[in-house]
Amino acid sequence: MSDARMRLLDVTIDVLSSAKLLKEISSVMEDAHKRALWIVTANPEIVLAAHADASYRSILARATYRVADGTGIVFAGLLQGKKISRITGGFLLEALFALAVERGDSVHIILHANGLARESDVRQCLIERYPALRVFVSSLSPTDPPATVVGDIVINTFGAPAQETWIALYKERFTDTRCFVGVGGALDVFCGVVARPPKALSAVGLEWLWRLVIQPKRWRRILRAVFLFPMTALFHKNHS
Repeated sequence: MSDARMRLLDVTIDVLSSAKLLKEISSVMEDAHKRALWIVTANPEIVLAAHADASYRSILARATYRVADGTGIVFAGLLQGKKISRITGGFLLEALFALAVERGDSVHIILHANGLARESDVRQCLIERYPALRVFVSSLSPTDPPATVVGDIVINTFGAPAQETWIALYKERFTDTRCFVGVGGALDVFCGVVARPPKALSAVGLEWLWRLVIQPKRWRRILRAVFLFPMTALFHKNHS
């Protein structure tokens, strides 16, 4: 567990570096006696949803780590005097795939049955980028139980809150899995199904502007993350 944490809209965010997180993942992957990791990539949308829903907030509290995936979380940390490293779903995908190849571990990717990425897209992407990777790909509805419980690493792409709810419900069935993570739409970008934002926008935390341009139907979600979240975080007093 991380040494430092902060409370944000009654949600606990773990304050740790990407290097420390990767070291912890490697340690757990190497030692089957350690408890499996569950990593939540907490962005403003996830924190807002948990703030409004006590049951979802309780699910997030069960995760091993809730890392800051979003510039808004980083800025909110600064207001509390905490310097938080941003750890994105895309970063975790690259790190986990590389680690799996290095160790010979298997990865099970669970896609949303109605999502943008298809099984063929994901398999082709990973064959090209990580030809030695042992990968399983499933397409499920968020209400479906797992069809198979394989994978040293399990990556769910349902998006929040479905991915965290699904992991909480079914993770105990994956008896050999060492790491669980929900990455939402990060896999769509990773595999080129959704265009990657220009580096200049990413560098200043404006990926949301890029998503608004290429996916204008997301405007409500973007509005909540970019405007509602900071206003709510600014005036909210966390409960103990």
